Amino acid sequence: MKILFPFYPLHSGTFPSDKVQDGVVASCNMQIEALLAHGHEVTLIVTRDFEVNDSRVGVITGDFDSKELAGKTPWTPLTKKILEVESEFDVIILNMAELPMTNGDIRTRFEKILPRVRVIYHHYDERAFSSFFVTQYQFMAWVKQNGGKVFTVSMLFNAESWYRFKKKDVITSNPYHNYHLPTTLEEFDHLDMTVALEPKEPLTEDGGYVMIGRASPEKNILLGIQAYCKTPLQEPLYVFTCPSSAKKEVKYFNSIMATQDDPRVHVQVSATREQILYRLSRARCVLYPSKKESFGLVAMEAMSYGCDLIYSDSHAFFAKEEGKLVRHPTLKSFSEAIVYRRREEEFSFSWQSKKDRSEAFRDEHSLEQFQERYCFSLLND
Repeated sequence: MKILFPFYPLHSGTFPSDKVQDGVVASCNMQIEALLAHGHEVTLIVTRDFEVNDSRVGVITGDFDSKELAGKTPWTPLTKKILEVESEFDVIILNMAELPMTNGDIRTRFEKILPRVRVIYHHYDERAFSSFFVTQYQFMAWVKQNGGKVFTVSMLFNAESWYRFKKKDVITSNPYHNYHLPTTLEEFDHLDMTVALEPKEPLTEDGGYVMIGRASPEKNILLGIQAYCKTPLQEPLYVFTCPSSAKKEVKYFNSIMATQDDPRVHVQVSATREQILYRLSRARCVLYPSKKESFGLVAMEAMSYGCDLIYSDSHAFFAKEEGKLVRHPTLKSFSEAIVYRRREEEFSFSWQSKKDRSEAFRDEHSLEQFQERYCFSLLND
């Protein structure tokens, strides 16, 4: 099949990328690789300041750059570009649910192609039910009621929270389409995107703790570092982070960098994926105090490398029987969890158990299984 794949988020960057990835960007990369592995032709729509370095994919460059997409109707240029080229493709895969349909002509033209549209929706924690997200749910319902397919996705998810979330009613008053769309997210299909990455490095003994995430309060990196510094543990803590683009979060980033006064803390900015995976192959534990997750990439990679997890109750993932859950982590509760888990693990942890956990996770969630599941779900009626 010929697949049109507008890359999300449409910002400056490269494909493929070896940098620390946003969860949705990582999801797009996984999806593209799945489509290519199954012999489909993939064409990306990208901004002028996005670079594609992969000859396996076609490229359509929009007449807009990432800054131009930051306006009040940021996706209008993308909507128009899709309508310009859609006749050449069998399926259109959207990793966003916010294309504006306020223009009558655009709405009418887009409605005709909806049977070929597949929407992949990543945002599903319970706080998403705010007015900011209402039109996204309405867009998804519109797609489905006109013959398209909509998938909510996860890597590792908390089944209890997910069930409660799906049962919630979506606000039905619809200013975009001028009719009512009563629906709950339970009406949409769910696509499990849990993937076990094959370790690129042998799992060898070294030790230490790891924390990964951008320098944003919602990732709670600073709390994780401060909690670790309150423990008596002497092993190093490796922190991989990157500055947020938001000016208001510069102070937060500077606070993270200042924690290196403690000799146990090692902060690395803008690390490559190879550097992160190298450290995961050697770490005994990953700290994950995130307040909000849309995809759970860090937890997935940690489990794929057999690491123990100490994690929060953000609703994107649930680490099954592994690790230690800390609900609504505070400095005190997260610090206590680190110490408690270490005492627990001292009786059972070994580098062989790390390898065993890694192999078991890969057996249950192989890349090949995901790719087959993804292509079958999206491309078969």
